[in-house]
Amino acid sequence: MTTTIALIYDFDGTLSPGNMQEYDFIPTVGMSSADFWKDSNRVASMQDADPILTYMSKMIHEAKSAGISLKKEAFRAYGQNVPLYNGVEEWFDRMNRYAEERGIVIEHYINSSGLKEMIEGTPIAKEFKKIYACSFLYDVDGVAYWPAVAVNYTNKTQFIFKISKGIESVYDSALVNKFVPESRRHIRFKHMIYLGDGTTDIPCMRLVKDQGGHSIAVYNPESIDDMMSCETLVKDKRVSYVCPADYSEGSNIDVVVKTIMDKIEIDNKLQKLMIQPIHKIIFATNNSHKLREVKDILGNRYNLLTPHDCEIFEDIPEEQDTIEGNALQKARYIYEKTGCDCFADDTGLEVTALNGAPGVYSARYAGEKCNFQDNIDKLLRELTGKEDRSAQFKTVIALIIGGKETLFEGIVSGDILESESGADGFGYDPVFRPDGFEDTFAEMSADQKNKISHRGIAVAKLADFLTRDGE
Repeated sequence: MTTTIALIYDFDGTLSPGNMQEYDFIPTVGMSSADFWKDSNRVASMQDADPILTYMSKMIHEAKSAGISLKKEAFRAYGQNVPLYNGVEEWFDRMNRYAEERGIVIEHYINSSGLKEMIEGTPIAKEFKKIYACSFLYDVDGVAYWPAVAVNYTNKTQFIFKISKGIESVYDSALVNKFVPESRRHIRFKHMIYLGDGTTDIPCMRLVKDQGGHSIAVYNPESIDDMMSCETLVKDKRVSYVCPADYSEGSNIDVVVKTIMDKIEIDNKLQKLMIQPIHKIIFATNNSHKLREVKDILGNRYNLLTPHDCEIFEDIPEEQDTIEGNALQKARYIYEKTGCDCFADDTGLEVTALNGAPGVYSARYAGEKCNFQDNIDKLLRELTGKEDRSAQFKTVIALIIGGKETLFEGIVSGDILESESGADGFGYDPVFRPDGFEDTFAEMSADQKNKISHRGIAVAKLADFLTRDGE
């Protein structure tokens, strides 16, 4: 499986030397950068407001006052004049090539409190799979009138989880909160590299670092104060590395990011060389007879857990009118409850003279409160006087791994005796004699039965699939 790495960047101060509004927009509305931010922060402080929402509001107010355009095209035009740090424009192709040589795929993301529309106007906008940043709502004439997305210093962390789970929608608040095991995520935290420029990115950098990923604090090479602030982040264990914001080939950050990719590649190789642990998988049954049979067939390579092991004590629903439907319903129920790999089976005895009955109702043929003996007694009564006593056992196993469903079927043909024979097995085993044998299932050893039974055939197919899937 190909490893995917996410390179996640703040924008202002990380890829660009300053705030993007300062290069074109603020001069156009007739203000100095110092006055713009002073006024914006004063309003935020006086009214105890979010500084990000306040600056976005001020942009709209000042643009209207100056009579300049508030359309997306105008914001993108401002973005064309935003300067980038040395080497940024060449950075993406170089990193992509380096990763490709190692069998790694890179996805680049922006996670910024800057303005999305301006970032879209920069020459590097095409490099990003998704730009998570502040943006405006636009009226029918395409004019900005209200903030649509405000990315502040703490809610930036939500986008880290969206990247991890492969959710590009900013609107979504359901899927991002759905439990997804780390191993099943689009990008694991340990395969993330976060590049930020200081205090505003601390929550994101700390999150990525604490979850096994890599955080890099970058600083303006011309500012000693910026360098010292970033070095403090390392001492405080909030980031992994500190680098000057020079993205040219052979630079410090170039070497650090490439080395991280090398480490990820080596870690993947070592993982493949490790002795594989016993595969834990949930078998959606509390039937001890079935559990013992399946364990015997699968052997010691798999650690079978039951619903009870996972603290699921309610009855697992099986309300479908087909054997396949019941197996799928049970497996889906366990998967939705646990998010873990699991499988379920359903088995039916299909008797020719009874038009396929008891079929899907085999376990409750004599009624909801019946036992195995009640079912056998009813079956023999129903077949009284019938010359054709042919039948088949059919098992269907539904496997769910990582949300992917696969079915396995096992069928064995035979006939129904007129009386019970044998004391082993369970269910209809004492009256079912498979074709080509003198003994019923209940007269066979467990080893002999497992080699030829419907369940044995289905489980063998399951085991073969699991073995091939794990290679």
